[in-house]
Amino acid sequence: MNNKKTYYYDPNIFNVSNIAEAMRIILTANEVKAVEQRWEKETQFLVNDIGDYFSPTEKSFILDYGCGIGRISKKLIEDYDCFIVGVDISESMRELAVNYVNNEKFSAVSREELLELIRQGFRFDYCLSIWVLQHCPQVIEDINLIKTALKREGLLYILNNYCSAVPTNHGWVNDGVDVFKLLIDHFNEVEHGHLPYSVAEKRLCDLTYISRMVNNKAYEKNIFSFIDNRPANN
Repeated sequence: MNNKKTYYYDPNIFNVSNIAEAMRIILTANEVKAVEQRWEKETQFLVNDIGDYFSPTEKSFILDYGCGIGRISKKLIEDYDCFIVGVDISESMRELAVNYVNNEKFSAVSREELLELIRQGFRFDYCLSIWVLQHCPQVIEDINLIKTALKREGLLYILNNYCSAVPTNHGWVNDGVDVFKLLIDHFNEVEHGHLPYSVAEKRLCDLTYISRMVNNKAYEKNIFSFIDNRPANN
């Protein structure tokens, strides 16, 4: 029996040196060609689906929570001319994202920098989070952060695994946290679905979900406790 204590790996596990490495982390597949094919098909579907739900304009501000190198942000800005702030724990991903998106309407910030924007009173019209929340070791903090970052009635688009997969010293581990339940505790769901089989393998589609949500559920009493213990001003 392995009694070795399980602990979350350093966030540097997500550090990469180039776009090819980033693609393999963001969309896992056994072969480079498979990653590239999935990248192309999935990205285009998601940009269309997110755009249909958000209907952003050139004045919209979108939060891309866990942006990676900005694959969704890049296409959304090209198609809708909106403003996007990408957040990622990996400094190298953020640096690559700025170059990959290559647009003055995009910026990439750390979680701490996002917290500072929130403290200053800034709120987003929309938020998307793609293949991110299942990997977060303290996911309730990330959900709280998304909720505080969104305007009241702001829209949220989530693509996530039904089961968590937290990177640890024992590999990717399901820590038993029901991310979807936490989400619906904080947001009202508008529509629930999954990736179409034309976009990804059936097994992947069946293990994941797409949730369209709205930030109109009452705030919990302690929801701002990790942000200076102060409620938001809007």
